[in-house]
Amino acid sequence: MDNQMDDQMDNPSILNHVSIGTRDLNRAKSFYDAVLAPLGCRRIEEFDFGVGWGKVFPEFWVCQPHGGMDAGALGL
Repeated sequence: MDNQMDDQMDNPSILNHVSIGTRDLNRAKSFYDAVLAPLGCRRIEEFDFGVGWGKVFPEFWVCQPHGGMDAGALGL
């Protein structure tokens, strides 16, 4: 295999990440910790504005909106 194929085998996900918005990050962290744990996911990265869960890489993000945007304005 070439290097590109090796990299793809290390991360079998078909998506880079999915992001959703929330206005209550602390409540969202508690909720998604409980929901994602049975799937084998854990917090991989955490910032003041959001958290990324995954098994190896942060693939599912919950973030607070930027610049007064509605929480639903984040992209999938």
